[in-house]
Formats: sequence, structure tokens, C-alpha cells
Amino acid sequence: MTRLQGTGIGARLARGGLGLMGVAAASAVMAMAVQGFLTRTLGARSFGEYAYSLNVVNFLAMLAVLGFEVTALRFVASYRAVEQWSLLRGYARRSLQITLALSLAVALGLVLVARFLPAVADKAVAPVLLAAALLLPLLVGMRILAANLQGLQRAVSGQCLQGLLRPLLLAVGLGLMLLAAHSRPTPVTLMLINVASTALTAGLLWLLFRRVAPRGMWDASPEFRTAEWLRVTGPLFLIAVSQTLLTSTDTLMLGTMSGTTAAGYYSVASQVASAVAFTITAVNGIVAPMIAELHAQKRYAELQRMIRLASAGSLIVATPVLLILVIFGRPIMGLFGPAFVQGLSAMLILSVGQFSVVAFGSVGFLMTMTGREGEASRIILISAVVNVALNALLIPHFGMAGSASATAFSILLRSLMLTVRVRTAVGVSAGVLAFLPGYPTKRSRND
Repeated sequence: MTRLQGTGIGARLARGGLGLMGVAAASAVMAMAVQGFLTRTLGARSFGEYAYSLNVVNFLAMLAVLGFEVTALRFVASYRAVEQWSLLRGYARRSLQITLALSLAVALGLVLVARFLPAVADKAVAPVLLAAALLLPLLVGMRILAANLQGLQRAVSGQCLQGLLRPLLLAVGLGLMLLAAHSRPTPVTLMLINVASTALTAGLLWLLFRRVAPRGMWDASPEFRTAEWLRVTGPLFLIAVSQTLLTSTDTLMLGTMSGTTAAGYYSVASQVASAVAFTITAVNGIVAPMIAELHAQKRYAELQRMIRLASAGSLIVATPVLLILVIFGRPIMGLFGPAFVQGLSAMLILSVGQFSVVAFGSVGFLMTMTGREGEASRIILISAVVNVALNALLIPHFGMAGSASATAFSILLRSLMLTVRVRTAVGVSAGVLAFLPGYPTKRSRND
């Protein structure tokens, strides 16, 4: 009897989902509190330079991760389940080797851009980008370690370090610097504090991984199937690139076309709006490996029930969050400083876009965890291209509201296309569709 068969799906989902949801909620509150502290401390212009540079390095980190964040959910979980310790150790080592090497190369490229191409990196942002280059390999290592912990079913512990401890360390470091220097910090100083906070977090994640990884893994000699891993990672890398274009294009293009101050306002609006979808993000951390296990065992009726439970939990929490942002959006944005109320319209539009992610459920993982990552990558790439085109078209005329509208529409388009393919290819319905008459699907009923 498998691990999943021996444990009730509802109990397993509730136990893991509630834990991750609680951590995700705390992380969202922590992120907004720290961002409010930063905006009040730096001011709109300096925060805009910092936020723009941070978005650049986050974009590059997503590229350097190379899809290994998602493959960890498949390979680490499966190797652990069947006790293939040599492969587990080989994957853990090789994934870090590849991504760290790539991140160092990308960081060098960022240094060259910031140092020698002032037309691309303007005078104010260039030194911040130079500091951000130090952050890139640390950010990549942290994300890979957190993904491997998630594959080992230690997602809550990893998220506590990544989502709670890291921003807390950033805030504490900034507070200590303010007490010592008695002056407003520069974006470069703040970026260096971020580097130190991320380095400490990555080190703690490594120690946690060393502690919770099965002893058999450390006793085994590593076995490498690099070609196989890269073959699976290829489509997932395309998904990661497309997903990054979909979620980061708005801030990067707005900062380039309208200035870093506008990007700072928009970054806060985007951060606040992301609170709507924190539930689906948390639930997906538990749902993804369960999808892979149930699909491999062809237990589609149980898969449908699990997705329905996950969708219900996400919608129950996300709906009041959306209503709070709609009703109290102005004072919430004002917490970051009076000037940041300019991002109110963008925040409301992005909130609706984020709610559509919750409304359609875990359709992305229903594709990637069932071997349909190629189809998923094409769908997400189409929506990313649409997002870039719409941002280029709307930003000059409508500024932040135009960028938010482009992103929200592209997110909705992605969700719709993925939903259609999940319904026809996997035979499972997610989100609100899982509660409509006629569901579960014929495939699920006949399981």
C-alpha cells in the first residue's frame, strides 16, 4: 500500500494545506509590513529604484532556476517514495550545480550591463543593479533548496524560512542600520542588506535539508541522469520563462517606459494584490505532488475529490480578501505613504486578475504533474506574449492602470486556456467548475 493510499486524502490535504496556508498568510502580512517599512524609510523615488532592480534580479533568477523548482516536486518526491537514494542524492547535487553555475554567468552579464551600458542601466539604477548581482546566485540557491524541501514534504519549514525569516532579517538589518547611521539608507545599502539576509536564509535552508533528507540518501553514492532531468526541465523552463514574463513584464516595462518611481508605486500595488492568491499558492504546495501520485495510480475519482477540496479552501479564503481590498483599498495603499495611493486603480485591477487564478484552481499543476508540461508551456507562452504586447500598447496611454489591465487580462487568458486543456486531456475540473452540475467528469466517475 502506498503512502497516499494509507492516508486519507482529505486529512492529508487539510493537514498540509492548513499549515502552508497559515505560513503563506503570515508571509503575505510580513511582506506587506516590510514593504510599508521600506517605502516609508526610503521614499517613493529611492524605493522605486530598489523595487525596479529587485524585479530585474527576480526575473533573472527565474531564468537561472531553469525549471528545477518544478522538477523537484516530481523527482525528489518520486525518488523518496521508492527509496532510490542514489538518484535522490544525484538530483539534489546536480540541480544545485547547474543552477548555481548558470546564475553566476547571468550575474556576470548583469554586472556588464550595469557597468558598461549606461543607456540600458541609467545612472541612478546602475549601482543598485551591481549590488543586486550579488543577490542572484543566493536567490537561486535558496529557491532550489526550498523546492527540494517541498519534494521531501517539508514545504512548511522551507516556507517559514523563505517567507517569514528572510523579510524579518531584512527589516531588522535595516532597523539596525538606521540606528547606527541616523540617516536615510540608499537603495544600494538596502540591496546589500537583502544580500546578507538571503545568504543567511539560504544557509539555514541547506542545514535544514541536511537534517531532514533521509539518511539513506547521504549513505548512497550519487547517481546522475542529467540528460533525463534536463529533458523534463526543458518544457518547465519555458513555462518558468513565460510565467516570469507574465508576472514581471508589467513592472519592468513600466519602469523602463514611465520611470522607476511609477514602478515603485506599481510594485506596491502588485504586492498588495498578490494577497488575494496566496491561498492557491499555498494549496498548490501540497496539491502538486498529490496530483502526480494519484495520476500515476490512475485514481481519477480521488484526484477530482482532492481538487474540489483544494478549490473550496482557496475560494473560501480568497473571496473575503478580495472584498477587503475592494472596500478598503485606498487606506491600505495609503499605509505605504500618501503618494502610493496613485497605485489604487492598478491594485484593484490586479486583485481581480489574481482572483481569477483562484477561481480556475490548480490547472497549471494538473498539466505539469500529469506529463503535459509541453502543452502547458505553449499555453503560458502565448499568454506571456500577449502580456508583453498589451503592456507595450497600453502603458504609453494609461500608465499603471494600462499595465495592470494587460497583466490581468493575460492571466485570465492563461487560466481559461489551461482549464480547457485540463478538462479534455486530464478529465478533471478545478476551481469553480468542480462545483457545477455534471461534475466530476465522466472519466472521474468511471474510475
